[in-house]
Amino acid sequence: MNKKMKQIMGVLFLMLCLCAAGCGTKKINLNDYVEIEFGGYETGGTADYKIDIDQLVEDNLETFGLDEDSSLMAVATVYDALSGKLKGDLDKKDQLSNGDTVTFKWKDFNGDSLKEKYSVVFQYSDITAEVSGLDVPEEFDPFDYIQVTYTGMAPNGSIVINQDTSSPVSGILFSADKTNGLRNGDKVMITAQSTDSLKDYCLRKGYLPTEEEKEYVVEGLTSYAMTLDEIPQETKDKMIKQAEDTLSAEAAGWEEGFFMKQTDLLGYYFLTPKEGFSTWNNNLLYCVFKVTTNASGYLENGSKSEKAVGEEVYYTYYCYKDIMLMPDGTCSVDLSKGSLPDEWGQSATSQFGYYYFWDYKHYTYSGAYSDLDSMFNDCVAKQVESYNYESTVQQ
Repeated sequence: MNKKMKQIMGVLFLMLCLCAAGCGTKKINLNDYVEIEFGGYETGGTADYKIDIDQLVEDNLETFGLDEDSSLMAVATVYDALSGKLKGDLDKKDQLSNGDTVTFKWKDFNGDSLKEKYSVVFQYSDITAEVSGLDVPEEFDPFDYIQVTYTGMAPNGSIVINQDTSSPVSGILFSADKTNGLRNGDKVMITAQSTDSLKDYCLRKGYLPTEEEKEYVVEGLTSYAMTLDEIPQETKDKMIKQAEDTLSAEAAGWEEGFFMKQTDLLGYYFLTPKEGFSTWNNNLLYCVFKVTTNASGYLENGSKSEKAVGEEVYYTYYCYKDIMLMPDGTCSVDLSKGSLPDEWGQSATSQFGYYYFWDYKHYTYSGAYSDLDSMFNDCVAKQVESYNYESTVQQ
């Protein structure tokens, strides 16, 4: 019984000692020394915090063994001891709007050494604050302050972006996802950028960009015709007229007894370069003609004393190159550079001929084909490796 009583008395004595020791310990609420501040603009606001250890020490000089006459060294020692322990952070620091909430959370620390040294106990808890006081930024469209133009000739046009110095936010950079190899109708995406987030960059200047990228459609480039339908009928009529005039001029120099009776346009072969292929010509238009002639001469197995007469048919073309579509909607082609087939390399044989001493020789039509298949082979088939083609030729 005496032994048990001694144990009880020992516990009571220990509790009294602890209470006695706690009676001299000061409690300090750390939350009283945290300041949360907001800055910037709506939707892009920022939050920051400060733990005012200077004020904490000043308010509790005696607790930390200081007075107004304490040396700077003594004050600095206390400051360093506290600043090394008292730390925290905010759960959100940016992209804030009025009405949002942020929470400051203390980092857990062991305060036993401070309690033992200064007889102080720190109390603290999470601090929640509502965002307020952020100004509303002025909206602006960065793309209102650039001029987009196109230069060169399709399909190898280029884009040019010029910035207006009147923009309220200077220093914005604009880049296009495609700058070269453009043709009318292509879509180009232009992006507005800065050294960091465009939104944050503009908000620091009091502005909010309404968009950060914009799609533009290429237009106004002089281009080479890429389909037969792009060439106006008025232009085709001019090309046909020039071709017929050239054929008539050629026929005026034929042998005696040969006359051009009629020319019929059978259609067109239209060739354009395949994507990625380098070609001499940007397009080729072959106007294909059937030519009917009145002819006379000796037949190879006919009478050698009397000439025969009759009609003959051959085929030819008149070729134009690099037909251009102008920005104003007109079509341009150099009519003077149209051409017939090479008269030295291509000809059609007439059924009529003549006798040269004892030899019989057929007349020939220079720059002509006896059938359409041969013409198609020369004009189209030999070039399909590098060119796409359209054909409207009908017999």
